[in-house]
Amino acid sequence: MRTDASRLRKYSPYILGASVGLGLIFDILFYGKLPGISFPLYMYLVLAVLLLAAKKTGNAVPRQAVFAIAPLVFFAGMVYVRASGFLTFLNITASLYLLCLFVGMLFKPNLQKYLFPDYLKPLYQLPAEVCNKSVQVLSAFAGRHHAAAGYKVSPRVLRGIVITLPVVGLFVLLFASADLVFRRYLTEFFDFKIDTQWVPRTFLVVAVACGFMGVLAYVTQKSTDREHSAQATPGRKPLSWDLFETTILFASLNVLFLGFIVLQLAYLFGGRQNVVGQGFTYAEYARKGFFELMAVAVLTLVVITVAEKILLRGSERHAPRFKLLAGALIAQVLIIMASAFNRLSLYENAYGFTTLRLYSHIFLVWLAVIFGVLLYKIFWNRREHTFAFLSFMSVIALLAVINMVNIDAFAARKNIERYQTTGKLDTQYLTHLSDDAVGETVRLLDMPDFKSKDALAGSLYWRYQGLQRKSQHWQSANLSRDKALDELEAKSSLLEKNQNRIFGPDTFQEDR
Repeated sequence: MRTDASRLRKYSPYILGASVGLGLIFDILFYGKLPGISFPLYMYLVLAVLLLAAKKTGNAVPRQAVFAIAPLVFFAGMVYVRASGFLTFLNITASLYLLCLFVGMLFKPNLQKYLFPDYLKPLYQLPAEVCNKSVQVLSAFAGRHHAAAGYKVSPRVLRGIVITLPVVGLFVLLFASADLVFRRYLTEFFDFKIDTQWVPRTFLVVAVACGFMGVLAYVTQKSTDREHSAQATPGRKPLSWDLFETTILFASLNVLFLGFIVLQLAYLFGGRQNVVGQGFTYAEYARKGFFELMAVAVLTLVVITVAEKILLRGSERHAPRFKLLAGALIAQVLIIMASAFNRLSLYENAYGFTTLRLYSHIFLVWLAVIFGVLLYKIFWNRREHTFAFLSFMSVIALLAVINMVNIDAFAARKNIERYQTTGKLDTQYLTHLSDDAVGETVRLLDMPDFKSKDALAGSLYWRYQGLQRKSQHWQSANLSRDKALDELEAKSSLLEKNQNRIFGPDTFQEDR
């Protein structure tokens, strides 16, 4: 503890300076601006600061940190490349998580030995450490500068000051806003004007700086000290669940799944006539049950994983009976997932493509990969950490694929291709896609037989105006938005001509 405190006191000026700097840069890059190129620039800066802090304090960066750093660099960069709001949220969330995971790996470096709870620790353990360490940094910094006087600031006093100042300041601002006389005396006393933007920006800088103080202080610890404090507590006695109970459960599920698959082979995979003969339209039959089948697959994954974890004791291998029943169950679930995939494809052929349906397609493929990994674990008796690591890498691959596919543009392209074949298109839906899809949507303006050209041009005119406003700040620069602006700029005369046109009741709308 003494060593950790002395190290903290030694590095506290650097931690405080770097944290305040990162807080000010955060304000410059993000306050009042859309995320764009600012996000990867900031994340790369933060990563560089953390790597430098680890090097200066003697904490070696493990080789396996590349599993966190490489996807972090990629996902942060994709915030600049893609404009979809949902995808931007996923990329930002993944980047922040991977940054926290990297910090954790400085003290527990072997990612391939992580269990599932270890992957969740950055979500709940690191924030608590950061809050505690930020106060310790301020106390260490104050103690460093008052040591010559023979006293040091108590952490309790410092915490009281840190808590009191923003609370008192907030009440002063509220009173100044509520009473004009109080505001006049306040401004005369302090001789400055109260700017409404100054308050949130100051709080934002302080909050970010305090967060980085905690993170950098956490990094300055000795790896051995942190590893010692993170030793796992003795586990509880495993649940009493015998192979006999599992056999009953898995055998029953196999019978149930087999009966369902027989019906699927007869109807969904058997052709349109079999479905119509039961009083349903083919599209209606395809529409029903997709999410229920996804739920079946997810629940089956949970049941098999829990049963497998409980039955496997130490280095003990699974019984052949369990392997047979679990393998048969996974095989049948994969067939059911193929049924769900087929249902979704039929529904898209009937009603067109949406981003939700495309995300569902990709999720089903990813879920099939997870079942394959689980099957590998069961039959080759791999440890829990191997399954956890492969699952983690599959999530990274899933998000990378989503970024590379460009879901919004893909949905627009497939709907336009479908229109050229069937003459059916929900044009309004295309206008609600993100700026990633503008390059595909603009193609409709060049089609001479497209009936809703004027209404589409009117809608794109307002998209064009919005993009011009978004491009005012360099921090919000985004590759997809820039490309969309160029595409619309080339059609500006047509857009301005139809700026008052709107979609009418005769615009083709499809039931989604």
